[in-house]
Amino acid sequence: MSSRNISDLQPEFAVLVQRLLDESTRQGLRPFITDAYRTYDEQAALYAKGRTVPGLIVTNAGPGDSWHNHRLAVDIGLLDSENRLTYNGIDMVGRIGTNLGLTWGGSWRGFQDKPHFEFHPNLSLSEAKRGVTVSEKNPDLLRQLLITTPMETHEAIQRITKMHIENFTAPRCIYIIVPGDGEYLVKNSKKQRVRDTARTQDVEYLKSVVGVYVSKEIADAIPNA
Repeated sequence: MSSRNISDLQPEFAVLVQRLLDESTRQGLRPFITDAYRTYDEQAALYAKGRTVPGLIVTNAGPGDSWHNHRLAVDIGLLDSENRLTYNGIDMVGRIGTNLGLTWGGSWRGFQDKPHFEFHPNLSLSEAKRGVTVSEKNPDLLRQLLITTPMETHEAIQRITKMHIENFTAPRCIYIIVPGDGEYLVKNSKKQRVRDTARTQDVEYLKSVVGVYVSKEIADAIPNA
């Protein structure tokens, strides 16, 4: 079964997907990820349906030919008032995603895939198959995305270090901490503990941090500095 975890996505895409979920929620919808990262084996199994195994054809993308395989695509579902899957309202999610710069499957000519969103600026599928990432093709993009997030870096650090984050389990929350060497940490806090790295008092580590993203739920819950 493919991943539904936002932390399995490439970091630039993860930030935008988080914003998509946050803004859709603010608009009164109840969005969630139904499909995120998908392995080549999982893609092969999907591709076989309706071809070499019984069932209907569900995809025209073989292993490696889907952006899901490269951590750059998600499918979004919605919950109705009885917690059942629905796609009523998916057009609104599509408009929000498009405004965020995502490619929405509902805007494609011919076959439309309205739950589908992807993001791969300046990156070709052939490059992705060779392991090239969005960060490599757009080295400043993550920092640009982080600069426009709810809190400035120094303020976020001050506030995060004052909160016992390991016990905070609000849904759809993501932290992205970008050390100066370009590595990153992505943690989805739903039903899992956030490592002490996210609230470390290590001065040398904090000096290396150049960007932090926290979703609105986290920002609202963190005490003021």
